[in-house]
Amino acid sequence: MSRRARRPDAPRLPALGARLAVAAALFGAGCTVYDPALLADGGTSAPPDLGPRRDAGGGGCTTCPAGRPPTRPSGPDGDGPEVLFALRDIQLVQDANRWRTIGFDLDGLDTQTVDDRVECVSASDDPETDGEGGVDNAFGHLVTPLLLAAEPGFEDESQTSQANGGGAVLLRVRGWSGARDDARVSVTLTQSVFGTPKVGGMVPDASVPPGGIDYDAGVPPLPRWDGNDAWWGRDDTFLRGDPEMPLTFDDNAYVADGTIVMRLPDRRDLVFSGADRGVRFRLTDATFTARVSDDGRTVERAILAGRWAANDILDAIPFIGVCPGSGNYRLLENVLATAVDVRSTPGSGGPGVDCDALSVGLAFTGVRGTWAGTAPGNPLVDRCP
Repeated sequence: MSRRARRPDAPRLPALGARLAVAAALFGAGCTVYDPALLADGGTSAPPDLGPRRDAGGGGCTTCPAGRPPTRPSGPDGDGPEVLFALRDIQLVQDANRWRTIGFDLDGLDTQTVDDRVECVSASDDPETDGEGGVDNAFGHLVTPLLLAAEPGFEDESQTSQANGGGAVLLRVRGWSGARDDARVSVTLTQSVFGTPKVGGMVPDASVPPGGIDYDAGVPPLPRWDGNDAWWGRDDTFLRGDPEMPLTFDDNAYVADGTIVMRLPDRRDLVFSGADRGVRFRLTDATFTARVSDDGRTVERAILAGRWAANDILDAIPFIGVCPGSGNYRLLENVLATAVDVRSTPGSGGPGVDCDALSVGLAFTGVRGTWAGTAPGNPLVDRCP
């Protein structure tokens, strides 16, 4: 994370009340991160190491320091049956220094004092230090406290939504031997439309009805999160909805000490859509890691980390009702001017160069599941005229 020296011409940080107003507008009441629309009836040689892959700090690796990745293991890559993990319990509350281990060192710098090197400068008067091992996570450190002050139940609502089967992160892993080290695997990342228990060990027939379904109706049964649920991913995360043509994948991922490490394509939309509104993350330099338990049944901790460009944040918020030209939109622009801490393009910073992106770190846990196919997810709708 970069020390954020204030530029002479930059606006000062808005007062706390204004920042909370922005947070309330940005993540206002009724904004959920799940999709309620659901219905169901009834090779032997190792690939070349392409250089270090940054892992999420604290992502579960038992041999790597915080903020750094487990390195790609040596030896041959294995093979094995497809494995699916469904992830929930998104961790937005990152107080008590939890943010310091959620994320990874994006800029290769460990900024602990005002004299340390930085990647870029923002409008803040206050210098920002890194988490453990240089972890960059301005989102967890600076933004989520405002979000949760404005909407104290937002994390519980988000976790409940994922527990109900919508908006969970799905990791579809292929080519994994199941060993704690595997030099190359293929990983697809998508978000769930819904999940439901298998029937007699089989995936049930399923479809999404027009208008979706009320979870309170109890049909279909909500996922039990016991390793025996079937999961459907958003069809818009695949080319023409073809589950064999994913848009967010890494066919050169790996497993090191039981931690799956994948890189995400730059600026690929990660959509978490609810009944009325949605949140779209469009990250660069993003990594997803998942620490798998020794028995292979659960994900003890997973981390999504990357850079979220300020322009992409501003482009996303009309979908949740914060409209260009409004007072809340202008306040948000001021907040972003002080919170951005990295460059959206790695390596493009330098002395006096403005920061243009927010470092992000999110944590999850999860269990095994079964891939069932794709289904239409709730579309994002521009709520501004």
